[in-house]
Amino acid sequence: MKRLALLVILLALTVPAHTQRAVSFASLTERQVLNGFRTDAVYLNDSGVAMGARFAHERSGFTLDLLSIQSVPQAFVWVTTFPTSDRGEPHTQEHLLLGKGNKGRLVASHEAMSLTTSGGFTMQWRTCYDFYTSAGGMAFYDEFEGRLDALVHPDYTDEEIRREVRNFGVTENPVSKQLGLEEKGTVYNEMVSSTDQPGRRIYSSALKMLYGSNHPLAFNSGGSPEALRVIQPSDIRRFHDAHYHLANMGALVSVPKDMAIESVLTRLDATLNRVQPQRPNRPVTTEKDLPAPNPAPAGQIQFVEYPHRNEQQPGSVFLVWPAERTLDVKAQTLFGLFLDTVAGDPTTNLYKRLIDSRTREADFGAQSVFGSYNDDQGFPVIVGFGNMPVDKMNERDLALLRTRVLNELNRIASWQNGSAELREFNDRLRSRVTTMRRDLSKFVNSPPGFGFRGNGSDWMTHLYLLNKESGFRKSVTMKSTLDAIAQEVTDTNNVWARYLPQWKLTAANPSNPANPPNPVNRVNLVNPENPLPWILAAKPNPELARIDQQQREARAVAELTRLKQQYDTPDDQETLRRYRTEYDANTADID
Repeated sequence: MKRLALLVILLALTVPAHTQRAVSFASLTERQVLNGFRTDAVYLNDSGVAMGARFAHERSGFTLDLLSIQSVPQAFVWVTTFPTSDRGEPHTQEHLLLGKGNKGRLVASHEAMSLTTSGGFTMQWRTCYDFYTSAGGMAFYDEFEGRLDALVHPDYTDEEIRREVRNFGVTENPVSKQLGLEEKGTVYNEMVSSTDQPGRRIYSSALKMLYGSNHPLAFNSGGSPEALRVIQPSDIRRFHDAHYHLANMGALVSVPKDMAIESVLTRLDATLNRVQPQRPNRPVTTEKDLPAPNPAPAGQIQFVEYPHRNEQQPGSVFLVWPAERTLDVKAQTLFGLFLDTVAGDPTTNLYKRLIDSRTREADFGAQSVFGSYNDDQGFPVIVGFGNMPVDKMNERDLALLRTRVLNELNRIASWQNGSAELREFNDRLRSRVTTMRRDLSKFVNSPPGFGFRGNGSDWMTHLYLLNKESGFRKSVTMKSTLDAIAQEVTDTNNVWARYLPQWKLTAANPSNPANPPNPVNRVNLVNPENPLPWILAAKPNPELARIDQQQREARAVAELTRLKQQYDTPDDQETLRRYRTEYDANTADID
């Protein structure tokens, strides 16, 4: 026995030290420092097994969420980019950084050789860049460093900025051979098309009513066409310098199980140190730095016009509640489940009462309804109706619609404990809890899909939510949160009588409006505890397209006048020929 024990000890001593000390996510401890990173959280899957962790790079402040999911290595890089104007500085960076300049072009051209596919998109206050590679771990590290370097240290030129954002190009009529000017720019024309859409216009108007026109959450992060016409390369560079530094950035990195945690952290630590050897003295912006909302007066009705040749085209109507809520993770989750149960598919309350032709109490012509909240500052609420006829978009009908919605919310808050209506509603909500559990289980057991076309920000926003709550070990499937909700929402207890006033959707002591004597009854609707939500209605205006075309032509005429003065040439065509020669020479330089 002694010889056997000695043999075991000798064998243990011959095992390499790094093998003995192999790190797993389960073995990580809070604030443990590992290869340049501080451990801030550990993520658990649906079985309670550690599947990832949040780290903070100690020297640079870069945030890293590292996940172990059996798939090709992939990453989702985000930058906090609260807009500072309507000029679209966040959006222009997305277009420029990984495609323009020598560094951006190198990243783009290297994708085919490294079997990499990538994407990017701009959110209200984050700009995101994601990719995956099928060429393995070494290619992944090279791609990650090349992209991070291009993001932090771009070398695009002013002319590239103008070409990508907004400029005038020369066109030639194929018949008359006459030259003309045309507004160009990928960013500009994308936003011209986007801002013509009714959904975009009504949502942008809602944000300005919620926060005030000069609030970061109300600015157009993509850029309004008017502002994009005056933005300068210096504006783009100034915004980049303020926001694109590692402490203001982060990444979700998903690697297969054969890529060891220590090895990944070692490589990423070296990458971050090379990309930004010295931490710059620049602020890190968070939601806590946002100014207070400056909302419009409660209850306003606003008609939002958009260009469409059919003046009777049905459109959307939004009821919008102010951004004045404070919600923890559990309350936020319950809030979303409640809104989904009240407004959405044919089983929901507002669908039955206002949409379904067999059961509706009033016909407003709408074909759909949804309820949602924005998870930004104050958690504003929207109840939206789709395909509402234009003839119903008048102040009287819209006010009646608002009253019906508020009456239904008051009715829910007034249900007696144990009533049949309460049981039926809570059963439907609990079924959504079950669906959410199933969806989250699938979520954590599927590859993240970073870099795949159509992939969104689900992982980033979900982990952002989880890290709002205390605790070191966090269930990605939100097990304890959903357990608490399921236990609270019972057949016998009307929790909505407490929550709806807290969420500022009803008055503190709602009356029972189950059978209001008058559909325009405004009981409790002007109570300071329950301010009237705003109403926004998207209405088509055929004249807007014609006006827009006239304004485009006028801008081209004004630019031609400027060029004639610049070249000192009285002839239009000669001016345009000289401009085209110069334009083509700049193109050749870029190429």
